[in-house]
Amino acid sequence: TPRPPSAPPSHCLTEAEGLNSRECSPDMLGLQEMDLQRDEGVDNEDFMQKVSDQTKVIQQGLKTLRGEVDNPLRVLDIGQEAIVLSGLNRQAGESLKNIKNLYDETKYLKSYLEKLEAKVHYDMALRRKTAYRPPWYRRLLFISLLVCAGSFAWRRHDQTSFE
Repeated sequence: TPRPPSAPPSHCLTEAEGLNSRECSPDMLGLQEMDLQRDEGVDNEDFMQKVSDQTKVIQQGLKTLRGEVDNPLRVLDIGQEAIVLSGLNRQAGESLKNIKNLYDETKYLKSYLEKLEAKVHYDMALRRKTAYRPPWYRRLLFISLLVCAGSFAWRRHDQTSFE
């Protein structure tokens, strides 16, 4: 049977179905609990992929909600409509604030990662250009060992010059 126009969106539950008011279950939106407390830590690429996937799911959910709000077959009395629209308006404003914060954090992360990547490339190029020079005391020790080894070899070869 078709869903009555005044029913909540299909991905939301009502009090009779087990939730307090019109709350959406994350499982109904296709959201999965991310396992952030693993022993080896978070796989950063996997985490960012999940964030991207979740934003796509949220975007699709908002399109569905917009379609249901625009549905001309919805029949609510004026009082109910005002309450529903007021709640949706408040939640939309709060969502926009959260989305802006997420956007700002993601933009900052992207610029930070670009700077880190540029620094790594610069360090790699610099490392290729710059030859390794051991400290002065290691060079002195090496030269001393060479002189001693040369003296020893010369003495074994020509003992008359050392007397």
